[in-house]
Amino acid sequence: MEHFKNKFRTTSKARLAVLIDEFFELKFNPEEETIGNFCKRVDEKKTQVKEAGFEIPELLIALQLIRRLPEEYDHLVQTLYRLKDDEFNHREVEKQLVNEAGRIQLKQKDLNLDYTENAYTVGSFRLQETRKKSSERSGAVLDPSRNPGQYRKICYPKGMGPFCDFCSRKGHDASKCYKKRNKEKKQAFASETSFCGTNQAFGVSTDWDQFLIDTAATSHFCYERDWFKNFKELTTTKALLADKKSTCEVRGIGDIDFIVKDIKGKATITSLKKNYAYKRVTKSVLDKVHMDLWGPAPVNSLGGSKYFLSIIDDFSRKIDVFTLKSKSEVFSIFKEYLSRVQRELGRKLKSVRTDNGMEFCHKDFETFLRDLGIKIERTSFYTPELNGIAERFNRSSMEAVRTMLQDSGLQPRFWAEALHAYVHTKNRCSHKLTEGKTPMEIWSGHKPSIRHCRTFGSLAYVYVPTVNRKKLQPKAKIGILIGYAVNRRGYRVWLPKERKVVESIHVKIDETKNGVKTLFGKVKHYDYAIYQLDQNLNNDSDCRAQDDKSSSPKTPSSLDISTWIRLEKLREKNKRIDVYYYPPSKERLRSINDVKMYCEKNKLEFDPNQFNFKPTTTTNTRLEEKSECENKTSSDSVDEVSFVNDILQNEIYMTEIPKTFKETQISPDKEKWDEAMSEEIKLMQNRKVWDLVEPKSNMKVLGCRWVYNIKHDEKNNVKKYKSRLVAQGFKQRPGVDFTDVFAPLVNFDIIKFLFVLLVCILGWNHCQIDVKGAYLYGNLDIPIYMQQPEGFAVKGCEHYVYRLHKSIYGLHQSGRQWNIVLSEILFGLGFHQNELCNGLYTKSNCILLVYVDDIVVFSKSQSDLENSILNIKIKLEITE
Repeated sequence: MEHFKNKFRTTSKARLAVLIDEFFELKFNPEEETIGNFCKRVDEKKTQVKEAGFEIPELLIALQLIRRLPEEYDHLVQTLYRLKDDEFNHREVEKQLVNEAGRIQLKQKDLNLDYTENAYTVGSFRLQETRKKSSERSGAVLDPSRNPGQYRKICYPKGMGPFCDFCSRKGHDASKCYKKRNKEKKQAFASETSFCGTNQAFGVSTDWDQFLIDTAATSHFCYERDWFKNFKELTTTKALLADKKSTCEVRGIGDIDFIVKDIKGKATITSLKKNYAYKRVTKSVLDKVHMDLWGPAPVNSLGGSKYFLSIIDDFSRKIDVFTLKSKSEVFSIFKEYLSRVQRELGRKLKSVRTDNGMEFCHKDFETFLRDLGIKIERTSFYTPELNGIAERFNRSSMEAVRTMLQDSGLQPRFWAEALHAYVHTKNRCSHKLTEGKTPMEIWSGHKPSIRHCRTFGSLAYVYVPTVNRKKLQPKAKIGILIGYAVNRRGYRVWLPKERKVVESIHVKIDETKNGVKTLFGKVKHYDYAIYQLDQNLNNDSDCRAQDDKSSSPKTPSSLDISTWIRLEKLREKNKRIDVYYYPPSKERLRSINDVKMYCEKNKLEFDPNQFNFKPTTTTNTRLEEKSECENKTSSDSVDEVSFVNDILQNEIYMTEIPKTFKETQISPDKEKWDEAMSEEIKLMQNRKVWDLVEPKSNMKVLGCRWVYNIKHDEKNNVKKYKSRLVAQGFKQRPGVDFTDVFAPLVNFDIIKFLFVLLVCILGWNHCQIDVKGAYLYGNLDIPIYMQQPEGFAVKGCEHYVYRLHKSIYGLHQSGRQWNIVLSEILFGLGFHQNELCNGLYTKSNCILLVYVDDIVVFSKSQSDLENSILNIKIKLEITE
């Protein structure tokens, strides 16, 4: 067959030119054809051109369909021009044109009981139309006794013709009278709320319960007599259907009203206050409890918790909260709660109301409640309002926690302590539904005491037992009140110096003093609270002296300049010398106006003659420290760094990690950050990560940024300043800049299991190694371009870009490319990858686990372990 096609198919250029001309000369003529017939002609001509050896683009076919349409299609053409590129095709255009033709046909053509015209009819339309017109002109009528679609001609005597009984005119009969048609014409329309149209009833035995609305049809057909609002019976009449062949008996015409409720577009949520207003129907404690889980928190608590579970008794409104590290702890916490409260009250829990969270809906939880006969109440999906008691508590409690932290100046990681303190107080406050009693009183049967309640965040002095101190040490430690003990009588106090929480009943609390302000000089916003503990504040007298200053009378006190420090600093770029004054609060004052504002703020007498901001240094000394105290007559030159270290030598502080390159340049640790960035750039140069190329107009260039971090040792001392250059991979396009991104990793549970089995039980040797710059070993198979990093642009080529050869951090495919290289290296060393576990490789008596750039090696003998690490070290740069 293919041979005959190649031999006899006409594919000459001349014929192709003729066919293309004929294709673009196609024009829709509504007088002679339907829009469906026109679309068919376009499709046939397109097929002929394709067979001649050329395929017309999809865009040109769609444009040809709408290029030469009549004026009534102009608004549709404008709409089609605004279609998206992927939607603008000839099939979609044909569909829109057919719909529009039907709308125009419904609007322009009259009701015709003889036949129904349809815009979807294609094919032999011209022949049928010609036959119909000729038969109508000759007085032909549809004869039911003949085949469907055939006409029987009626012959009139000479000089005589058809006469219309309706308009009393000759030349036509009543069935073709246009005046009668206009009178009987019924408009069909469908709106948002109703549909009313002219319909025809058919006498058929089939029971139809649906009505099909066609906006392109001139008449609709209905099978149910009972649906008609009004019905006019007709004599036995045959109607020609859309296929021009079939007929159907018509018994009458009339109107039908349909009410179409647009529920999908107008649906709203049900008013819970009106229809499902909650009413307390419980009569005793434990009749029902409300439960909900909140979290995860933006920061972990002191104990490492991320969630809290709230359980509220419906009758007493007593609240119990439990902080959790994961959602999986909910079931075990609830069982402990249930055992405790049922033994405490001697009653059984009857009902539990929760939302549809998976922590409450799993099989074990439901089976446990069902076995105990506890009723389970669930909220509707996406309707947390039905669990409003627990949801409202979550909102109120977090508002209280947020306020308590901000007022006290504590960090966000104290949110759990603030939460427990809030619940402890709320359970001892009356509720509007408890008739003047507190939840604790209803729960336990006796009125609770509130004499022990204190302000959260107040300054606290914790007594130190004799066995824990020496004779000359202070008898109390200074801390911050953060709550109340749970399982014993006493308070919970945070000791900033020791960074731990202690519970003791031997605590003296000063509610007039804020703990953070007293210990750190001022209350900072809790989001940015940085603790700088002065060891000199261990002495109670020092605290009182500082508090006396803060609570000084309104009359200004005398200024003791002897406690101030004056510094002269030489700038690096020129010979200008700056003069600074440091008061006891260690604030740096740069001008006489700063000193004046400081004195006004602290109610101190300001004497400008006591301050000298003119430099007295004439040498190139970088920094000179002078004291204007009368008992000091000599001046000592000290380094500014040494001075800062002397100020902070007794302080515990946290170094802020910069987020941008500019922040590193104004950071006190600028030199260390610059060294870390230079080390990162050097590593990339050694690995040949990139080449510097001149950018082109068609290049897709990614951005990049620096990411900074500080590593600490086990004693929380700064170990290393680390900088990493990452690409902004969020600009990569799938399928263009990357394809596959999956990189297998070993599961942490596998690591724990093998460690227990191999090391703890079997006594194997193990070692953990870290691959330095692991992603930089991966090779890129797609060209990617990146901007030069900030601060390290090549001089003279600042506008150039880097063409990446290695999978730098931040790219979507970096993890996969590194895993491919690592697998090849391990295969070359004789390791085999386990098919059932990702990231697990084995070799005789050696097992290796891979998690990104961390590798854990287990071996039966120490020699095999060392050999395996040595072989890996030859291929990769690692640290043990």
